[in-house]
Amino acid sequence: MLIVILGIILIVLSSGYKKNPQPQKRKPILVINVIVTILNVFSLIGMVFTLALFDQLMNVILDICYEAFDFDKYTLYSMAEILNITIWMSVVMSAITLVFGIIAMIIGYAALAKNKSNIPAANVQGYIPAGTQPQPQQYQQSACAQQQSAYTAQQTPDSAQQPCYEWYCSCGNSNPASVAFCPKCGAKNPNT
Repeated sequence: MLIVILGIILIVLSSGYKKNPQPQKRKPILVINVIVTILNVFSLIGMVFTLALFDQLMNVILDICYEAFDFDKYTLYSMAEILNITIWMSVVMSAITLVFGIIAMIIGYAALAKNKSNIPAANVQGYIPAGTQPQPQQYQQSACAQQQSAYTAQQTPDSAQQPCYEWYCSCGNSNPASVAFCPKCGAKNPNT
């Protein structure tokens, strides 16, 4: 029953994570996924144990009932049928639970694997909320532009201005000064 409850929680969290992948949602999904995996392993071991030792288990139970309560053969036969049905129902329910747990595990691990690369990068203030675009950053002043502004402050009217060989786009791409637009994102050169 615990596998079913955790499986439902895992499926709900995974579907929410697929729609809105945020880093803080990864850890609960991973923890529940590991717990469901461990419970599935124990459930599988228990089911295999029950199936492998089914006849021995039936004989032990019937021997105990025969020696302790002195039942006749008809009563023992009826008890054997009831035990048989009960054990098979237990095996079938364990199998259904195991299959559901495996499906929940697959959904959880697939959601984590698929959306690992889709998590927004952290900015200075924290994580970028899902569904929003990061705000364009101010153009970074390159070392060349800093040198040029220092040179301009020192120059006299008769001296020539030293050319700037690069500019940095808001996307972080370094571009030659002769390029009017960034080839990576298409932003305009602020120096032109």
